Amino acid sequence: GQRAVYRAKDGNIYFGDLAGNTRRLVFKVQPGDAPGWCPSRDMSLTALGFEAKSNRPGTLAVVKTGGTGYRELIHDDSQGTLLGGSGGFNSRWSWDARHLLVWALLPNGGAHLMMVDVADGHRRELVHLQSGILAQAVFSPDGHYIAYLTWPATGSGVAMRIFVMPTEGGEPHQIYESPVKDTETGGGPSASQWLHDWTADGHYPVISDVRFRKNGLYLLPMKDGAAAGNSVFVREGDTDDGYAMASGSLVFKDRPAPSNNVRAFHTNLDQDGKLGAWQPLKIRGGNGGWDPGPSFSPDGAQIAYV
Repeated sequence: GQRAVYRAKDGNIYFGDLAGNTRRLVFKVQPGDAPGWCPSRDMSLTALGFEAKSNRPGTLAVVKTGGTGYRELIHDDSQGTLLGGSGGFNSRWSWDARHLLVWALLPNGGAHLMMVDVADGHRRELVHLQSGILAQAVFSPDGHYIAYLTWPATGSGVAMRIFVMPTEGGEPHQIYESPVKDTETGGGPSASQWLHDWTADGHYPVISDVRFRKNGLYLLPMKDGAAAGNSVFVREGDTDDGYAMASGSLVFKDRPAPSNNVRAFHTNLDQDGKLGAWQPLKIRGGNGGWDPGPSFSPDGAQIAYV
């Protein structure tokens, strides 16, 4: 949790400490290019995803985090059916850094999920959706199972479904569903509904969901690839890009409030006119961009707002 693979202001990809004091080049990016990247959990390898260009098909590659050993694993075909046409694909590593999950939207609708062998580039399709969006996929720590998240087609009444399937093949089993009525927006999948990863012991997929208009982090109990009880609340908050570490911790970033959300704060002035700590007013759902219009009561003891 002290070092990261990141893209710097110059566009290149580096590996180093979070303060940026020491870093080494992982991949030098060509002008006009902006590959996606995903480091393995042990930071030994980094997957790179390149969008298709006039002189290059969509490409999935790996490079050693030390900056050597660059290899291209997949080149998209002429119809763009492997990596989603423009190269709009995503990837996640297995815990042993031997395989990648790669998924993409397909040009004619739907999506698919592939497992790629990092040693030789051999790929195998695991899931093919005729409609909807496959938004996330993660390996269990032992590599025996895959959990993946789908956002069904609009109008289905469901904002998020999570499935688990054996890595070696077999039918996926739905382990979680969140209806549209429980989302922040009320109109479809919320950015706050997400599958992050598995816990390091392999017992729980970690998800974010919105319940009673509050964002929270939850665990889904699992046993032998099947749901084993109700979800477990962990903490309130809007988490993004969560990754489990071998130590058992979860590294994530707080999702910023959507641009159409409005927040309001209040503070006190001391006798010298210095500001105290700002305290937020509780506003549900961001107020849809409307000004809450806070105002003090005449005695300053209460605040009224929309």
